[in-house]
Amino acid sequence: MGKRSQISFRNGVACLFSSDYVRFVGKAREYQKIGLDLAGAMTRAINDCIREEILSDFLKTHSSEVLNMLTAEWDINVARRVWEQEAREEEKLETVIEMKNEGLSDDVIARVTKLPIERIRDIHS
Repeated sequence: MGKRSQISFRNGVACLFSSDYVRFVGKAREYQKIGLDLAGAMTRAINDCIREEILSDFLKTHSSEVLNMLTAEWDINVARRVWEQEAREEEKLETVIEMKNEGLSDDVIARVTKLPIERIRDIHS
């Protein structure tokens, strides 16, 4: 471990904090601030760090994995929002079924749930 690294513990998990890693992340953030998208900012930060010998051995070997991992985080966040939306829609469909079982009309259900009347009619209890 280099002299610029330290280990700390968070929630019982050892974390390696490297000033080189902090510099790498700082470069990527700066490139995003000037308008580069995430992939562009990461690519430019990787290239800068290799040139400036910041994590250069690691980045020369693993730059594509680093780029894929860090840009995939955005995709995970998008996926999470989609899953949450799907869960809300599923809850709404369950509510429609309950309302139909209670004998409420399709018009009332459509007004309350804000779903199109055609969608309400397609749902069977």
